[in-house]
Amino acid sequence: MEDNELDSISQDNNSKLVMVGHGVRVEGRIEGSESADISGALSGTIKSSNISINKTGNFNGDMTGQDIRISGQVE
Repeated sequence: MEDNELDSISQDNNSKLVMVGHGVRVEGRIEGSESADISGALSGTIKSSNISINKTGNFNGDMTGQDIRISGQVE
C-alpha cells in the first residue's frame, strides 16, 4: 500500500470500531473501542461501549460494555 492509502485507512477508523470477521480467531485484550463487532472467535478481555457478538461469533473471557447484544456463543 502507498502512504496516502494508509493515511486514508487510519482516518476512516476514527470511530474506534473493532471487527473480528467470521473465520478469524483472536486472543488478547481489546480496550478503548467505541464499538466491537464479533463474528469470529475472540478469547480474552473486551471493554467497549457497544459490543455485538453475532450469530457466528464465539467469545470466551471477560466482557464490559454499556450496550451488549449477544446472538452467538459466550462463556
